[in-house]
Amino acid sequence: MKIIKTSLLTLICAVASFWQSHCAQEDSTAPTITVWVHGTNLVPKLPFLKNFTFKLPGLQPATAFDQKFYKRQIAEMLCQDNETYDLEHFYLYGWSGKLCFQERITTARALYQALLDLIATYEEKYNVTPRIRIITHSHGGNVALNLAIVQDEEHPLIVNELIVLACPVQARTKELLQADCFERIYAFFSKNDMLQVLDPQGLHRNGNSQHTFSHRAFEHHDNLFQARIKINGGNPMHIDFVRYKFLQHLPRCCKEIEAFHKSVIPSQKHRLKELDVRCKHGNVMFRRKIV
Repeated sequence: MKIIKTSLLTLICAVASFWQSHCAQEDSTAPTITVWVHGTNLVPKLPFLKNFTFKLPGLQPATAFDQKFYKRQIAEMLCQDNETYDLEHFYLYGWSGKLCFQERITTARALYQALLDLIATYEEKYNVTPRIRIITHSHGGNVALNLAIVQDEEHPLIVNELIVLACPVQARTKELLQADCFERIYAFFSKNDMLQVLDPQGLHRNGNSQHTFSHRAFEHHDNLFQARIKINGGNPMHIDFVRYKFLQHLPRCCKEIEAFHKSVIPSQKHRLKELDVRCKHGNVMFRRKIV
């Protein structure tokens, strides 16, 4: 009888160990959902610009877009780095793009619900909770930051990576990057990007800012990896952050700026950092600089 009990206990422990190992393996291979959120609509809806401006409302798979549309091309640009991005799990979020504080909050609320629904679908299909990566351009960054204030405490959303490109830094949202829902934030901007700072936050109703225009850089925070970007010594314009010349290097930029932050001494953590992406004859090199 003692032998039977011992054997049964051993079997139970083995099964428990196998299940724990299996769950850990599933978690380590959890798919990463990437969501691209566009910014304010600045380009007029003219027939000959349709391929550039076309979008579908709400959260849509990038593969639902024809390859002639630029937003599908953005997904394919990024997915050339197939170690980081996967077209199968790449989504595009379309919203009105109105230059309005309340519109961005309303959009964040809809995005939050869409992400919860998508996560539930992935959990049912893959039996594991997916990781969430959100990439934004311009005011799409403020839409994403508003996720911190629209979500329900009973259904928290964790954004494992938030990448904001040329985001207008505004009083109403700049502190939201410290929210617990954002694990890592990567922010990139250019000193020659005039559209980034052109939005007169101080003139909007309830703008809550003593400054008339938006800013370029966020204040230092432990989960923020931020850099001023140059490409071959030049300063990109607002539109350049959604073009191939920059997007092809985005995964490397994220890795480089995180490594840069970790390499500097504590007294330099808060200092502004610059990445110059040097591309020549197919070779890519990053020059780091503390400004």
